[in-house]
Amino acid sequence: MWTSLCLVAGLLLCVGAAKQPSTTTKPTKPTPTPLSQENFYRILFRREDWNGDGVQSLSEFERLWRQADLNGDGSVNLTEYTSIGPSSKVLAIEVYKYLDHDHNGVISLQEVPRMFTAFDTNYDGSISEQEFVREKMRIYNLVKKEIGPDKK
Repeated sequence: MWTSLCLVAGLLLCVGAAKQPSTTTKPTKPTPTPLSQENFYRILFRREDWNGDGVQSLSEFERLWRQADLNGDGSVNLTEYTSIGPSSKVLAIEVYKYLDHDHNGVISLQEVPRMFTAFDTNYDGSISEQEFVREKMRIYNLVKKEIGPDKK
């Protein structure tokens, strides 16, 4: 008898649940939060910190340059530079022009220490995340001002 009562009670609960409107809502897709330029550079810094020690050394900076030298000719030209990053092409071109210190159309390995020094603002021989982000933002804002809002 007890078993029959439990069975009937279970059936009544199932029938009652079937008649009730569903209280569960359809899951919604999360709205992506736009990534700020500063946070983008933080992520980039961490990706480029090859040994994960929280700073970039000159050898890590040179390794990035070698990675960008896609054809292995000993220099990074504009085509190679613009093909490695996710930023807008116009912005990348202007940043490249800024980084090409001698304005000869290529960035050679000899130019890398000068770039490194520009990022190493406290001159301790390594680039912290804060230094990296600050210099990237400075360059970004400088270039953005030069190209204007309608050329992005």
